[in-house]
Amino acid sequence: MYRTLEGFFYAFRHQFLHGVRPRSIWRIAPNMKPFMFDRNALRFMRVMNFKVDRARVRTSHDEETQPRQSQVSNLSTQKKYIMEKFKQLSAKSSFCFSCEKGIACYNKCCGDINIFLTPYDVLRMQKHLGVSSDEFLSKYCIQPFTKEQKLPVVLLKMQDTAEKECPFVREEGCSIYADRPWSCRMYPIGLASQKVRSEDTGGEEFYFLQEDAFCQGHATKKEWNVGAWVEDQGALLYEKFSSLYREIILHSYFKKGKDLGPKKMDMFHMVFYKLDTFREFIFESSFLKRFEVDDKTLDAIKTDDFKLMRFGVDWLKFSLFGEDTMTIRGEIKEKILGELNEESSKDSPQP
Repeated sequence: MYRTLEGFFYAFRHQFLHGVRPRSIWRIAPNMKPFMFDRNALRFMRVMNFKVDRARVRTSHDEETQPRQSQVSNLSTQKKYIMEKFKQLSAKSSFCFSCEKGIACYNKCCGDINIFLTPYDVLRMQKHLGVSSDEFLSKYCIQPFTKEQKLPVVLLKMQDTAEKECPFVREEGCSIYADRPWSCRMYPIGLASQKVRSEDTGGEEFYFLQEDAFCQGHATKKEWNVGAWVEDQGALLYEKFSSLYREIILHSYFKKGKDLGPKKMDMFHMVFYKLDTFREFIFESSFLKRFEVDDKTLDAIKTDDFKLMRFGVDWLKFSLFGEDTMTIRGEIKEKILGELNEESSKDSPQP
């Protein structure tokens, strides 16, 4: 239903926030044991796994502020809740907002919060810091896993302090501002869609405005329209990369209740969250002995990250779903197809 975690989770933030200082929903051991979610977070994760792709969300354990089970029991109800709770905005709709030093709540939203990173978030932040994807994921992220998940997710790891601040926030603001995550860019605007699968047509998209009680930026007189805000925040390029991500997470394969085996999960994770590793995999393994790739494509994916991810999506469609998106070299075609059939037999439908 929702094209983004931003669209899904922000719709529920009002249920969690109003006047309540949220308790962080995560606990993490020094050796990076699996992420532990509270009950409501897990409920959201079940939807997130194959319907949405990015978010930033706070939680509260105040029973009066939690959404009732009936409100989140199915996608139709969630859709109705979003449509009724928030006014739908177009790109031309106007709102007032400012986030700058001098406003009393400046930097207050940068702690005790879960920020789900998109693949392009990871790529931009990793490059800004000048580190490999492996180092970035290890040092700055947590990668939760529960049996309910269909696909891997990545969250920004907050500092181990009482305030649980973002590792990149400073007194003067964000130290990686030019490459900050998508959800930080878009706030206070949320984005949702009625589309459920990547092949669906129609499904009207809409924006909506978040007016959290803690945020005083809405009281400013600086006026925007939604389209100008999205452009000013540099969010359009993020949308370009996210369109590739949605081709996989909204695939009809998951609609059938199927799960990926460990090996396929690793493939997914490498293409979307470890693009530098995927590039090495192509050029430094036996990959090109298995698949025919024309010289133009090879030259492009050596340096162009978008084209590399585009290539990776085609490879995932072949490897995960058995689609005819890659050309196997004739001499080993039977062997590769056999390996794919063996992996597919390990994929199990969700009970």
